[in-house]
Amino acid sequence: RKLIRDAESALQHDDPRAFYDRIVASITHALDARLDEPVAGLPHTQLRARLTAEGFDDDLMQRLVNELEGADFARFAASGVDRDEMERCLKRTSAIIERIQRSGSAG
Repeated sequence: RKLIRDAESALQHDDPRAFYDRIVASITHALDARLDEPVAGLPHTQLRARLTAEGFDDDLMQRLVNELEGADFARFAASGVDRDEMERCLKRTSAIIERIQRSGSAG
């Protein structure tokens, strides 16, 4: 939750690079906590395999990989990012994190 608040703060301060850094961190932190192991740096194919083994559904996996890929792209193309998209990204990420927390064998 703190990482999402940090992303909101970066959005308010019009800092796209920090915003997308926090978006990636919030998703990976939620996955780390849910899977009880670090996932940062895992190739997306390995991440998908790990999530499949944990019982995550295809829709959630696709959404979270899309969000991670989009955030990675936006971090390095920060000058072309618009505030409305950042706000939509924040909403999508919050929803993804809620689903991560409810998903798989623990949910």
